[in-house]
Amino acid sequence: MAASMKSSNSKLLVRSSFATLFGFSCLAIPGCSQQADAEVSAKKSKYQAAADEESSASNAPPVVSSKNETIANPSVVSSGPPSNSSTSPVANAPKPGPTNGGPGVNGGPGASNAIVPNVSNTDTRSFMTIQPTKSSVPKELMSYLGTADIAFKELILGMQARQVTQDIVLERGAALGKMKLEAAEKLAEVAGNPTEKDVAVFAKIEALSQLAGFGDPDAARTLEGFAKEIATIENPKTAHQAQLVLFSFRVSEYDSGQMKTAAPLLEEMDRLLAKKELLAIPDFRMMGQTLGVLQKQGDKEAFDAARLKIADAFEENADSRLVMEAWRLKVSGSPQETALQGSLRKLIEDPDSKDALGELKAATDDMIKTFPIATTLLVLASYAMEIEVTGALDASKLLIDAAKANSELVKSPEFKQDLDRMIADATKRFDLFGKPIDLSTLSNLKGEPFDVKSLAGKVVLVDIWATWCQPCLASFPELQQTYTANREKGFEIVGVNIDAEKKDVDAFQAKSPLPWIVVRSTDPADAEAVEFKAPLARAMGVTAIPMMVLLDKKGNVVAMHLHGKKLADKIAELLAAP
Repeated sequence: MAASMKSSNSKLLVRSSFATLFGFSCLAIPGCSQQADAEVSAKKSKYQAAADEESSASNAPPVVSSKNETIANPSVVSSGPPSNSSTSPVANAPKPGPTNGGPGVNGGPGASNAIVPNVSNTDTRSFMTIQPTKSSVPKELMSYLGTADIAFKELILGMQARQVTQDIVLERGAALGKMKLEAAEKLAEVAGNPTEKDVAVFAKIEALSQLAGFGDPDAARTLEGFAKEIATIENPKTAHQAQLVLFSFRVSEYDSGQMKTAAPLLEEMDRLLAKKELLAIPDFRMMGQTLGVLQKQGDKEAFDAARLKIADAFEENADSRLVMEAWRLKVSGSPQETALQGSLRKLIEDPDSKDALGELKAATDDMIKTFPIATTLLVLASYAMEIEVTGALDASKLLIDAAKANSELVKSPEFKQDLDRMIADATKRFDLFGKPIDLSTLSNLKGEPFDVKSLAGKVVLVDIWATWCQPCLASFPELQQTYTANREKGFEIVGVNIDAEKKDVDAFQAKSPLPWIVVRSTDPADAEAVEFKAPLARAMGVTAIPMMVLLDKKGNVVAMHLHGKKLADKIAELLAAP
């Protein structure tokens, strides 16, 4: 927390609470997937720049999952399964202990972290160009509110990426809140049906919360009064949001000492959590904020009680990401989680350790026995992929086998589908070893069938990648060094591009051409067979890229997920073999 922030200041807590509720704790959707396309694209790729930088031969590039199972929420106490955003995130799993989101914290306004200015007089980003609406037409006002939300999200993403100055964040954030508030109040005046009225009410709550989050005391007072007015209206969803806002004021009162015990807070929490069908991301964020306050105040009994209440309330939520976070809360700090994390860390350091593998087996069995729910199996399957990319394949297979053996615990059709998919994909990857890969679906960038025979007798690295995948691009400088050093000795790289649009890889190659073979895996009869649905990706069980598989001179798979020195050493070994 920045030195200028005082945790006992109720005003600042209210700001943090509002930020948590409406907008500052935006979902972080990292990585190489279609969801990330808006942030990382062929047009924005940094391959040329990366090639000029010094690359470390010992560090593997991050691997990113094609499906994000968790929700990024800086307000929630969490030490459970890591997100799929680095090569060995288990080793860096967050420790128990909350941090507050919002202005002044974790890169927000007032934080001590430096922000790199990226603003000019011709800045065309939506948060810089949006103007107040002059319309009085309900549909147009509703559309404008949506545009304002997009602009606000873009501003927050810019703040988190440190691409805008603090002054810009504060000035434009307040301006966006005022424009949204004016539009919401205008919509309330002209609304002609219940839907329009509900949108107006909810938008006003959001706008006032955003303004309060930027330190507007009048907005905070107006918000509390407005929330009291609508906390009992007929629309249950809007009423619930108003009650959640009022709850944030109670959390502030407890933190500042105005509320002497946590008992009233827990009672109000019970009332909110009882409406399970209405619980969503804002509720979970606010509950995480509450845990932070309880922990800071040293009320361990209330903290533990609240943690379990929250975990139970979200255990069967419609949003699978919240279900996963509920599991994190439930197991956080437990002996089972500690043992599991400990054994995984040992295996990351020494993938061949039999002792650590035995510890992992015992920890996995104990975890399933203590927490016999579907989420436990999904988490174990998620861990399996993350430990797999570190080279600990036996550990990964152990976790997958445990999830498969206990799959009867999964009752939800959605969860069963997810688990079955994760197990099936992992099994495909494990089964690659000792066999050739079918490259018959490949074609060059001219659309001509790829000549597989050209690889005969060579050691080949098959690299599945996309132009929108930042970790893929980050791996290229190192691969180029490896390729240059070994090409004349009989080594080849086949880069299998899985972009949805061929024009993206064409543009990429025109600007920063890769020196090795670049091909596509497509199905002429299926236009949707792209990205992770590309024929080769499906056949290999690829769920994260870059996916690198090494073939010996006979064309059989002998290794995967190798980088740096390990990759170089293995290539040298295979080239030396008869």
